[in-house]
Amino acid sequence: MSDLFDKFDTAEHARDLADKQAAASRTAPYVAGSDTSESAAESIEPVAGSLRARVLAFIRELRQSGLILDSGLRRKTRSGRSAVVWLAVTKSVG
Repeated sequence: MSDLFDKFDTAEHARDLADKQAAASRTAPYVAGSDTSESAAESIEPVAGSLRARVLAFIRELRQSGLILDSGLRRKTRSGRSAVVWLAVTKSVG
C-alpha cells in the first residue's frame, strides 16, 4: 500500500498544494468565474425559469394586495443590475 505522502516530492510541494486548496475553498460562490458559481448556475438552470416566474408572481400578488410598495429607490444587485427596493406596508386597525 502506497504511503499518502509518496505523491509529494517535498514537504513544500505538499504545503503549496494545501494552501491552494484552502484558498479555493474560501472563494465565495457568487464570484464571477469561480468553479463554484458556474456549477451552481448549471445545477439550477433547469428550474431557474420557473423559480423566477414564481417569485415575480408572488411579488405581483403582494403589490396588488397592498402589502408592499415600490419605494422609488433602486439598488445594484451582485450582478450589477438595478433592482426595486420594496417597502413592507403595515396596516393599522381602526
